[in-house]
Amino acid sequence: MAEMHDLIVVGAGPAGLMASIVAAEGGLSVLLVERKRDVSKVTRSCCSMWINEPMTHGECISVEENRVVFRLNDFSIAYTGERIYLKQYIRLSPGGKRVVFENEYDPVSIAFDKTDLLKTLLKEVESLGVNVNSDTLCIDVKNEDQEVSVKLRDADGERIEHGKYLIIADGVNSPMGAKLGFDKDRTLFGKFQVLSYFFENVECPYPPSFMNFVGTGHLQGAMGNVYMLPKPGFGESSNNVFEVSIGSPVGDEITLLAKMRYFTEEGYFSSWFRHAKLVYKNSAVMDFRMPLTTPVKGRTIVVGDAAAFIETYVQGALQYGRSAAKAVIGKIREGKDFSDYIHHWKDTYGYNQPGEIEKATQIYGINKLSDGELDYIFSFTDGEKHKGYVNEFNDFERMMKAIFAHLDTINKEKPDLAKKIDNCFKETKVKESLQLEGTRDRDNLHDNLS
Repeated sequence: MAEMHDLIVVGAGPAGLMASIVAAEGGLSVLLVERKRDVSKVTRSCCSMWINEPMTHGECISVEENRVVFRLNDFSIAYTGERIYLKQYIRLSPGGKRVVFENEYDPVSIAFDKTDLLKTLLKEVESLGVNVNSDTLCIDVKNEDQEVSVKLRDADGERIEHGKYLIIADGVNSPMGAKLGFDKDRTLFGKFQVLSYFFENVECPYPPSFMNFVGTGHLQGAMGNVYMLPKPGFGESSNNVFEVSIGSPVGDEITLLAKMRYFTEEGYFSSWFRHAKLVYKNSAVMDFRMPLTTPVKGRTIVVGDAAAFIETYVQGALQYGRSAAKAVIGKIREGKDFSDYIHHWKDTYGYNQPGEIEKATQIYGINKLSDGELDYIFSFTDGEKHKGYVNEFNDFERMMKAIFAHLDTINKEKPDLAKKIDNCFKETKVKESLQLEGTRDRDNLHDNLS
């Protein structure tokens, strides 16, 4: 008779690894399935930053010398890899004008080596006796009354594995979640493609920063987003390695390769790359879907990016993986239901909160302004510094605050443009005072925790 596992976990990213660790520590027999041969190899575009703004996904993390501490959920993980404390979050117009966010004491975020993190988590998984099946593809799944089962394919052929419960942690497009019908009622906003190049010897004049290049002028007149940040983890011989990521809707006439070439070879900032050497690259295609309202069905729990709109950040994946595993332990040991996990997900994941999806999609409206309009708007903020972090959940409010401070002048000089700006932010303008008060509350909480 085939072995009956207490828990099967599909996907060995941060969420799946964390779920496996917690379940094994709780005494469960765990089978972890991963399609990659090298579990720790990062094969998809990922900015890999710790988002250190208080209350991101209902948590306040602190990055210490050897650990990352989740202060409200009361756990920590080992991390001894390199990290880069990012001093500023900079948005740049096509003509080089800026909106700058920084904090007096805190970094705006912390870039880390995801490969090192995955290696550390995997080592702990293996030390706990988890049965790790890498280089193994999960091709089918069944969620039945008395058990779950997965059909797996590896170099030896196909087989069926059985378990009491299943955690799906197979990433943003989640083929296993789709097979079980989790996507049935999820709104699809669009399919996006991302290309990431890692360059050595980049001559960036700014302090270590997360940079977002706004406007079509960066991309040969095409739509899309460009992000850039310094990257740790390339060894002592590397010098000024930066990741440049370009994302745009699938089907755009100008390819990502052409956009990358233009940005690094012909665009306004191409001088930064005159001595640069390409050392690594990866990519991703992502479905932008409404997050799962209830990421549980029968004996199956969906965690991390598989349940999310775009992503949960690595820290969110870790805390939701942990929460899901604790729910399975509670079910097996005490007969509890999965309501604690469901509430944790609903109450803390940023895009489950009212209005957050709308803000996320609306903030991209600023990219529809012309290059000249963006240069003009950003010329007002170019010499300013605003308090803030890298955090997509507060981008909307902070950009609105920085630009609206100059809206009266813009309205006098260019009233039509003032109307365009107002339209970019109109959905939540009436909530401005409440939202900015919420931002101050988060800042006060951070001060109290420090």
